[in-house]
Amino acid sequence: MLFSQVQVHYTQQQCKNRLTNLRLSMICDPGKPWSKHPVLDCKGGEPRHLLPAVIPVLQSVFAGTTERCEVEMLNAATNLESW
Repeated sequence: MLFSQVQVHYTQQQCKNRLTNLRLSMICDPGKPWSKHPVLDCKGGEPRHLLPAVIPVLQSVFAGTTERCEVEMLNAATNLESW
């Protein structure tokens, strides 16, 4: 779901710079996704191209949440994008 929604938002926003080869194995071991904390495996400035597409996905996933950690994740992503 996450990966397809990111691609949809890339297309809607007509982003020229994209992290196009995004796949689950870049974040965790697909066979054991809960065994370790997720870490995005990419180079240099590539992650900054992911934020414009991930923020709308996070907003829809966390819509109406009162969980502090989810609110803070969304705030952090939004602030990083504007920086």
